[in-house]
Amino acid sequence: MMIPMNWTGYWQSALGKVTYLLLGTCVCLGVPSNPDALAASPPAKVPAKPAAKTGEMVKTVKKTVETETHKAQEAMRKLASPAMKKEQNPQVSQWANDAVKKIEAAQSSINNNQLPEAKRQLTEAQTLLDQIQQSEPTGKAINRVETTRKQLEAGQINTDQDLAPLEQEIVEFETVAPVPKAKQHLKMAKQSLQEKNKANAHVHLADVESQLIYAEANLPVSRTKQEVLGAQTLLEQGKAKEAHKLLTDSLQHIQSLATETNKATPLKEPSAVPAP
Repeated sequence: MMIPMNWTGYWQSALGKVTYLLLGTCVCLGVPSNPDALAASPPAKVPAKPAAKTGEMVKTVKKTVETETHKAQEAMRKLASPAMKKEQNPQVSQWANDAVKKIEAAQSSINNNQLPEAKRQLTEAQTLLDQIQQSEPTGKAINRVETTRKQLEAGQINTDQDLAPLEQEIVEFETVAPVPKAKQHLKMAKQSLQEKNKANAHVHLADVESQLIYAEANLPVSRTKQEVLGAQTLLEQGKAKEAHKLLTDSLQHIQSLATETNKATPLKEPSAVPAP
């Protein structure tokens, strides 16, 4: 994992504090910081200190070292946590759980040889998955690219500044998945507009869209949609057993999303400030 410079600095700062405290302990207790010095020179004469005070100092330094180390570890843990990237939407959680129920119900219908009912339930699951997709940064970004391309064709986009809304949607997209190639093509589209080359800008916008779709394909909702659609096709072909298995695979992805959204803690209302 590549760590941003600001977090690298934080980590180094924390380690620096730990090192400083340890060295400080050595100096206070009269212990050479260099292990070779122990063998090379006789012990330095240090004014005698009461054992109780020395013990308290060691405990204090140890506690401070542990606190600083814990802070650094906690910062690194949060940096790697998906929850740091994005605040889950309770509505998305509900749609995800409803989609899971529809898929599971379709599997039961397949087991009972009620294939028309299974198809209906899978269609309802697809509708829920569509709603999740369109409400998420990924769906919004892809829709914005399509809108931007149409505006470019209609002559409503003339300068690179007109691509600011699309750029903002891509920034939101990155809260879910990195899209460096899409950003590069957007940069080239802006440059093409600066050069008054709309045809080139249109080509790069198409590349932006393809890169966003490619990145989104590995996300839980898109993978689940693909597998549900595949199960519907298998049912049309009379391959109920294969469809059932594919739906089991689809549940692994969407249940992960449902579990993550269920963990989201609703924001508490701020408590009233007591009157003075």
